[in-house]
Amino acid sequence: MRARAGPADLWIALGGGTATLFAAFLAVDSGAQVGVGLAAGVAFFIAAVAAFVVYPHVSIAATILLFALVPMLKVLVLPEIGPIKDAVVPKPVM
Repeated sequence: MRARAGPADLWIALGGGTATLFAAFLAVDSGAQVGVGLAAGVAFFIAAVAAFVVYPHVSIAATILLFALVPMLKVLVLPEIGPIKDAVVPKPVM
């Protein structure tokens, strides 16, 4: 039997990620040259891991949709979006 996180745990992780992004935004807004990319990446990683733990059926469906849309988005919207697949794949393994 595996330990399952409840929806309250997901809200805590989401709140922590939001607070981190807000703090990074305030640091950049006040003149510091700190990037928000690392904080956004960590928040995305934590949210995705929590989603795979709490709602695995929805997360797998969203991953399939993401893998179908990334090639189109890479050509039409943003070429740098390609590595998002590499960020999503390890989460179900954890």
